[in-house]
Amino acid sequence: MLLTKHKVLITGGSVGIGFALARALHLRDNEITICARRPDPLGTAASHLNGVHAVLADVSVEDDLRRLVTAANDAMGGISLLINNAGLQWNDRYGQTAQDTVLDHVDSEIGTNLTGLVKLTALALPFLRRWEAAGIVNVSSVLAIAPKASAPVYCATKAAVHFFTMSLRYQLAKSAPNIRVYEVLPPGVDTAMTAGRRFRKMTADAVAKSVLRGIETERFEIHPGHARKVAWLHSVSPRLAYRSLRNR
Repeated sequence: MLLTKHKVLITGGSVGIGFALARALHLRDNEITICARRPDPLGTAASHLNGVHAVLADVSVEDDLRRLVTAANDAMGGISLLINNAGLQWNDRYGQTAQDTVLDHVDSEIGTNLTGLVKLTALALPFLRRWEAAGIVNVSSVLAIAPKASAPVYCATKAAVHFFTMSLRYQLAKSAPNIRVYEVLPPGVDTAMTAGRRFRKMTADAVAKSVLRGIETERFEIHPGHARKVAWLHSVSPRLAYRSLRNR
């Protein structure tokens, strides 16, 4: 898939992988709309990308999703590439973290990582169908392959995104073959989410480079960095793959 002259909507586009993708695609002569739920990082990101459209939206809120799709379509004259990147991770200890806190976190984490992604995809599909070549890129995680102990809900949502993406790819191959469906399963990335954690991390820019290369070469499951090794290990011995990430 060629990555130029697209109308790109990126969720979670103010920081981390989302911002790195926005910057890389902006340099390739694509029109970009980014969204984020925090105004300050969104404004900062927009100030670094001349001409980018910025929309304040929480992807866990359905009304925000409807407004986001309309705003992106109005600003760019269409949507030809949707990148579902927004993510949220809570590290609750079940039986130790306060129950009310856990219940609040469950709603926000599932709403951001899974429900919002699915709803936004459904809302964007009518716009994507209008283009000769369009795409959906869902950012899950290597933890969709092998979970870790510290983030049960996060891992569960990323596994759900993995299978949602596969099923969607099967459906659209028949009903909308102009829309390519990609999944990115990054390893640990050096962002605010992983601050203070001691394991090998990729930079967001390196992940973005891997993603663009994967899309251009039609790799529908993209495993940046050492995520490739985890995927291979899981194919050989799931038990060893699980052990490698369990206490990460």
